[in-house]
Amino acid sequence: MQVDYVSLELESWGRFLGSALVLAGIALHVFASLILTMYGAWYVSGFITFLRTRSLQPQPSGRLERLPPVVILVPVYNDYELLSSLRTLLAQDYPNYRVIVVDDSDDEEFSREIKMMEQLNRDRLIHLKRGGREGLKAGALNHAIDFIESNGLDVKYVLILDADFDLERGMLRRYVEIAEQYGADIVQGLQRHSKGSHTLFGTVYRAAASGSIVNLAGRAFMNMMPIFTGSCALIRYELLREVRFRENSIAEDWRWTIDAYLAKETLVIIATDRVYGSGSVPKTQKAFIRQQVRWSTGTLLEFKETLVDFLFDTRFPASTKLGYAMQGLLFTQGIWIYYETIAPFLLKYLAGVDVEWIWPIGLYVWLICFETLVLSGALLESYDASKLTVLAVLTIPMIYYTALIHSYGTLKALIGRGVRWRVTSKRGSYEKRYRE
Repeated sequence: MQVDYVSLELESWGRFLGSALVLAGIALHVFASLILTMYGAWYVSGFITFLRTRSLQPQPSGRLERLPPVVILVPVYNDYELLSSLRTLLAQDYPNYRVIVVDDSDDEEFSREIKMMEQLNRDRLIHLKRGGREGLKAGALNHAIDFIESNGLDVKYVLILDADFDLERGMLRRYVEIAEQYGADIVQGLQRHSKGSHTLFGTVYRAAASGSIVNLAGRAFMNMMPIFTGSCALIRYELLREVRFRENSIAEDWRWTIDAYLAKETLVIIATDRVYGSGSVPKTQKAFIRQQVRWSTGTLLEFKETLVDFLFDTRFPASTKLGYAMQGLLFTQGIWIYYETIAPFLLKYLAGVDVEWIWPIGLYVWLICFETLVLSGALLESYDASKLTVLAVLTIPMIYYTALIHSYGTLKALIGRGVRWRVTSKRGSYEKRYRE
């Protein structure tokens, strides 16, 4: 009887590869569980630290005798909610400030409306119209810094706001008082999203966004690299003059934070919910998806570009480097959430491997910890019982929906592809004017 050695060898290789794939699947399953557990611990430790240090959170004293000169800086590109928010920015109870709007819009009617507001508020509002979008948002911010320098404006702090953010009348004073009292280079405030949050989606979006300040404030006390989040932040002007924004970046706030850490021996960042701006919820799901893809792609791209410089910088303690890595890989959680959800079923029903002993405990831990953060945001926003009920019902579906978007953005970054920056259409007073 002739033995078919070729068939036997192929069969042997098939069994070997099958076993290797199963082992790789189990190893990846364990790795994903550890990653999600780590992020869960990060969330809940920030929450606990926030609660424990609540009485120590920086807050304005109301006793400063001299309030230094400030610029409120607003870059805008066809973001019509500016017409609403500008009214609040021009009505601040502060003796020495200017508002600079850097306008990259291609909607000429919109730009004319801003120009008219400038003419009515010549002592307070400066409208800088750029000829294009060179450098994107980072280019607009650098353009404003160049304008301040070339015109010799007296400025100690710059409050950077997205176009849709309103300020309560005394909020600018509160920002400055905290910065002066604590010698802060950056005071990162809470980005509330109260405008347009009456929808089911808006209820969850608003709570999740507010929960982020809890994490940031906790990270500040744990020295885990709190960051500038792109809006609602008061920054010392000398720092902005020294560290410019990286032009054409789609995550310019994250990249600027990294560059600021690398440029400064010490960087004092305060993150607190004591100061805040009130922005708008994305108008449509298309706008939301574009926003989340841009965040997830841009964050990972900048992390990849700065990884070596940051991790090998001996000035930073391990806690700061850990915070950097957790932030840089933040949106990759989407992939691990989905893998942890489906891996046990794939291994059991496709490979016949029962993995009950490593059932996705990491996913459960992550979900509980992340929901704690979202709940903390809801409490900061003073949600009533009906909104808390909506939050309880929709948080899990929203997590999986957003995780899918983040997975897509992560994959784009891994293959080195960026995304086109487009304005996120908003809910609010001017929502009908946005183009999708």
